[in-house]
This record gives sequence, structure tokens and C-alpha cells, in this order.
Amino acid sequence: MVKSNDNSPNQDTGSVSDEPLANHHCTEFQSPTAKDECSSCLAKLQGRYCHICGQVSDEYHRPIWGLFSDIFDGLFGVDGRIWKTIPPLMLHPGKITYAYLGGKRDPYIQPFKLFLLASIIFFLMFALFVRDNENEESILYIETGSPIGDNQKNDPAAYSAEQKVETICHLTGFFVPENLSPECKQVILEDAVKNSNFSLASIAEIVPGNIDMSNTDFTIEQPPAWINLSIRNFLMAKVTAVINDPVPSQKAMIRWAPRLAFALVPVYGLLLALMFFWRKKLYFYDHMIVALHFHAFLFFFLAVLIPTIGLISPAFTSVLFIGWSNYYLLQIHRKIYRCNWPTAILRTVILDTIYIVVLIISLFILLILGVLLA
Repeated sequence: MVKSNDNSPNQDTGSVSDEPLANHHCTEFQSPTAKDECSSCLAKLQGRYCHICGQVSDEYHRPIWGLFSDIFDGLFGVDGRIWKTIPPLMLHPGKITYAYLGGKRDPYIQPFKLFLLASIIFFLMFALFVRDNENEESILYIETGSPIGDNQKNDPAAYSAEQKVETICHLTGFFVPENLSPECKQVILEDAVKNSNFSLASIAEIVPGNIDMSNTDFTIEQPPAWINLSIRNFLMAKVTAVINDPVPSQKAMIRWAPRLAFALVPVYGLLLALMFFWRKKLYFYDHMIVALHFHAFLFFFLAVLIPTIGLISPAFTSVLFIGWSNYYLLQIHRKIYRCNWPTAILRTVILDTIYIVVLIISLFILLILGVLLA
């Protein structure tokens, strides 16, 4: 077959009325194939996209910002589908999920890419708008040292009133932030004394270095035999480090939070599968699509609410989030799983209860990771 090469660089490409191709841009680089042939597989074009290899019949010579849009599209595959996906995802619960499971998939962003995009936007908004509490306001401090000499430790008169009050706070589990002004600190200490069973008069024998722990509620029990000394020392060193400087622990928790968020999606899909285990035509794939869309909705919703922190009432924000997310889940049971109203409400309550337990366990795991990786 002889191939007609009528695309020479000197040819005027301004008129494209006789071909259904994409925009042509003036450039020195032209395709060696004919205008109605695919540059990759040489197939005869029947539209903008090649029906054989799928390549778009466009010349990639455009302003520089087109490069960044290509990068964004390559990572998330969103292009024009973002406007067809996110608005119905947020405002019409279950609409795109039902359409996607029914086979209408090309107009929408793929579920995993949508979840990935939503999680990135959420954590970005979290980093931008949530104040970084790395200052000492959030650091709890216990005074453990004492300038008093060893020969004075058994002399109650050697201790100031503030040291005795701090001892009361220590015994009652009351922590005092170190960076407070002396006036604020004294108010907190006096309040601790007022609400404790001790008093300055009766604290003569309860001073740092002379505390009988057997007479308090803080008696240390014998650790389990399976925890050897090296593990106990390691854990104590980690806990002490976190108490003295919680910032590394906070950073470790923030670093691991997205990973746990990814792990929650299959867990949620598994919960949905268990709730509908008798419906043989519902596959785990279907439940995972529901879980991905629901968590993408949650991340987008939280990303929208985060900038409002400090502008509106936290109580109103919480009610709005809990109310709309539960209504969303209720509509998923109605539209996707075809439940009637009483059944949908019951399943939503059960799923919420179980998932709250899962979230608490996840937060506990995150806290442990923060301590161990600090």
C-alpha cells in the first residue's frame, strides 16, 4: 500500500474542515503519516481516537501548562471526567456507583484513582489548615527533678509550697503544662489541691524522694513474665521520649495515617460483603467499588470542611458531617443494595457501630506506631 505523505512541514495546516481530527498546532514537527492515519499503528482514523490502539489523533505541541495537565491526567486519569464524577459523587449518593457497576464507566474517574485523588487532597488540606501543634502547648510536663540535696530530702521544711503542690498533681495524675505563666500555673495547681484528697498541711510526708507508693493508687504491679527486661526498657525509653518531646511521635502518626486509611477500604468492603453474604450475585468487587466511592466522598467532604475550622461552630460542622455521611450511606443501601427504608436504617446503624470500633482500633494502632517509631 502506498502511503500518501501530504503533511510536509511547508504545507498549510490551518484548514481542517475535511477531517474529524483534533486541533492542529503550527509546529516544525509533523507526523510522517497521512492526516487520516494513526501515527502509531497506521490504522485509518474514524474519529479523534484510534479504534485499534486508542491513541488520540492530536499533535502534542501546545503551551507549557499543557505539560502539567498531562502529568495530572497521567497520575489520576481525571481530564474532563472530574466534573462528571465529583459533583454527583458529593450531591447524589449512589448515583455514579450504581452507574459504574451497571457498566457506564467511561464518563467517570476510576474508583481507585478517585479515592487516591480524594485522599491526597484531604491530607494536603489537613497540612495547610490544621495548625501544627509542635509548640509546647500540647506538651505535658511532670517535674521529676529537685534542686534539693540528698541530705534534705527527708526534711519537709526544705520543700516549697509549689513543689508540694506539684507532688499532689503527680499523685493525682494531674499534669501541668510547663510553658504556662507562673500565675496561670499557680491557679491550676491550687485548683488541683482543691479537688484532691490532699492538702498542703498533710503533705509533709509526701514530698519528692520520700513518696510511699504503697499508700497511693499508683502502686506498680509486677509486669507480665513474658515481657523481658530488654523489652520493658525499650518501651519505657520510648514512652519517656514521647512525654519529653511528642513532636517525632506526631510526625510518625501523620506519616502512617494515609497508609491506615488505605487499609480501611478493604475492611469496609469486607463488612459490606458480610452484611450481604447471602446475595450470591453480589461479588466482593462490587462491595469494593462501593467502599472506594464512599471513602472518596468522606475525604472530599472532610477536605471541604477543614477550611471552615474556626469560622463556624465545631458542633455544627460535626453534625453536618455525621448527618450527611450517614444519609449518604443510607442512600447507598437504598440505591445499590435495594433495601427498603427500615432495613436500610438498621444496616446503616449496624455498619456505623462496627466501623466506629474499627476506627478506634485503627487509632490505637496509629498511637502505638507513633510511640514505637518516634
